[in-house]
Amino acid sequence: MRTLRLAPTTSTPLLAVAFALLAAGCAETAPPGDGAEIGAEDGPPASTAVEADPAIVLDASIPATADVFRIDSIAEGVWVAEVIASPAAYAFASSVVVAGDDGLLVVDTQQSPSAAGALIRWLRERFEQPVRWVVNTHFHGDHVNGNSAYRSAWPEVEIVALASVPEAIRPDGLARIQGVLEEIPAVLEERQGWLDSGTGPDGNPLTDAQRERLDYSVRVNRRYVAELRGLAEALERTVPDRTVDAPRTLDHGGRTVQILPVGPAHTVGDLIAWVADVRLAAVGDVLEEAAPWIEGADLHGWAEALAAIRGLEPDHVVASHASASAGPRLLEGEAPLFADLVTAAEAAAVSAAEVSPDERVAAVVAALEPHRDFLQSVGVVDDAFTEWAEAAARQALAEAGAR
Repeated sequence: MRTLRLAPTTSTPLLAVAFALLAAGCAETAPPGDGAEIGAEDGPPASTAVEADPAIVLDASIPATADVFRIDSIAEGVWVAEVIASPAAYAFASSVVVAGDDGLLVVDTQQSPSAAGALIRWLRERFEQPVRWVVNTHFHGDHVNGNSAYRSAWPEVEIVALASVPEAIRPDGLARIQGVLEEIPAVLEERQGWLDSGTGPDGNPLTDAQRERLDYSVRVNRRYVAELRGLAEALERTVPDRTVDAPRTLDHGGRTVQILPVGPAHTVGDLIAWVADVRLAAVGDVLEEAAPWIEGADLHGWAEALAAIRGLEPDHVVASHASASAGPRLLEGEAPLFADLVTAAEAAAVSAAEVSPDERVAAVVAALEPHRDFLQSVGVVDDAFTEWAEAAARQALAEAGAR
């Protein structure tokens, strides 16, 4: 029997920027017992009845802000747009809005233009100032796919990222979009078949909860696929046009925002936005309220990034895949975790020649044991801890051997 998780939620980890492969149901998960968890936990909001349209535009077709985000003030002149459960557009990463006298700055632009449009709706309703800057913390789709929506709303907006990000978007991001367009329609057709027949993939009748989640997932992901058909061209037009490879200060009118490169870490190019007057760091995916996603990461660089963020002594830390209040706790947990990971790997990498590779991995895993409680607090429990620790150990050892 198989069960499939079908829809984005704020608790869904970013799986190697797979651009909706998880949310569209391409990733299989272990059954929770009776197969009731075909979808995520909460029912869809009423506004998810918007049908897919291959010509999605950012006007009346976009969902209401409250059907995608919960927006909270986290510090003076700073808001966090946190994605709700079962959003009406494809989205699962937080955005940060920083207001200054001369305009607005937005950190990260969501997985889909319609999700970006839902936040733009709120910005237009609340502020007279334009969005002057968009900051992409890294190249993954849930942080850059909404760039075009901001350029459409404010043609003069500057899109800021590390110098490595535009080239990472072009070959990698565009290829992933094409992969989704090739694979997801068949997945959605299969799920529509389950709806039509009333029978799930395990052969059992769908429960009301499963049917509701399945219907929600099909509608949201159909809409997302429709958006993707025009997104490749839009991304090409709206890759970051103001790139940095060193710290840069943006004069925000009455306050400054510092753009601080911290990568390679989670990706080949990560940055944070530091709002010094309220001691707030928007850190993208350098912190996550889940198992840190290490595929394609530089673990030694990640450890250095977390140490640098910690050194800022922030009062507020906003991570893209975490609740708005969780950042400081995550920083205090993940910074020593990565420090111990790379220190143990460096020691094991230079150990005596008779020490086997498996023994080196075991030594690194043992060094991570004091962090088990922290990882359990973000959902990495039982066998998942061992799997993550062993994968991280092997990757850190490979990096240490190449240094």
